[in-house]
Parts: sequence; structure tokens; C-alpha cells
Amino acid sequence: MSHASGNDLWVQPGHHQAGHQWWALAAVCFGLFMALLDVTIVNVALPTIQRDLTAPFDDLEWVVNAYTLVFAVALVTCGRLGDIFGRKRVFICGLSVFSLGSVLCALSGDIHLFGLSHSAVLIAARAVQGLGGSAMAPLSLAIISATFHGRERGTAIGIWGGREWPCNRHWSAHWRRFGGKGELAVHLLD
Repeated sequence: MSHASGNDLWVQPGHHQAGHQWWALAAVCFGLFMALLDVTIVNVALPTIQRDLTAPFDDLEWVVNAYTLVFAVALVTCGRLGDIFGRKRVFICGLSVFSLGSVLCALSGDIHLFGLSHSAVLIAARAVQGLGGSAMAPLSLAIISATFHGRERGTAIGIWGGREWPCNRHWSAHWRRFGGKGELAVHLLD
């Protein structure tokens, strides 16, 4: 049983103004693209992270795993929260939490929080990112399904399903072009 009201969608039923639902699709796909890209892209930057933060190997493992574990553990719960409190509201909260985690990751080499080392701040920030990503992932398809109808729904879901293709193609092309110099490829994608 869903407690979400009809007005929590990106475009309200009966008010399909030309283009608004496509902007909603772009926003949802971009948010989810960033969340899924963040699962893997940090692997390429690990040598730079180790050098800049003087992080031991076990901290590097946690930089990768903190995001993935929190993302996976909170995924179903965040989907249910979207059913209860509204898909759009929880998606935007997830995007905000993910953005906060991204800012903390960027600042982790320059700040100390609660006496934590730079690498511990990065690990905590990656966990925050994972929480935000877990709120965006299950709600993206639900928002698309509720926003689009008929033939347009199939088109929108096809676009949503292909959102990773440009990343994977772009990623592999730069990886090959620079002979596996991963940190250069990361900077090109950012």
C-alpha cells in the first residue's frame, strides 16, 4: 500500500506540458548516472588517493567498500521511504545527501572532522555518498513509470536503461587512449 500522493511526481497527471516530463527524465537519469558512476570511478583514483592522503592499503579498500556497502544496505529501505513520503521528495533528499558526500570527499584532504585522519574523512564521506545514491537508484524508475504513459513510457525507460552506455564507452576510450593512466582518465571525466 502506497502512501505517496499523486502530487509528488515530477509532472502531475493531466498537466503534461510539452517538455516538462523530458526534463524530469533528464534530471533522474543524470542523478542516477552520477550515483552509479561513483561506484566504480574511484578505483582509478586509488593510487592518487594513496599518495595524496598517505593512506594505507586497508583504508583504500574501505574507500571503495564504504560506498558500495551503504548503497546496497539502504537500497530497499530508501525505495520504501519513497513509497511512504513521496518519490520526488526522497529522490531530491538523496541527491542532496549525495552532493554533500561529494563535497566532503573533495575536502577530505584538507579537513579533519572529529579527530579523524584524512583517509577516515574520505571513507565517511563515501558512506554518505552511498546513502544518497541508494535513495536515488530505486526511485528513478518509479518516477519515470509514474511520469510517462503509453508509448512515451517505453521510450523513457529505454533512455533510462541506456544511461550508462555513454559512460562506459567514454571511460574505455580514454582508458585505452592514455595507456591505462587511470588518474588522467578520471580527471577527463570530471
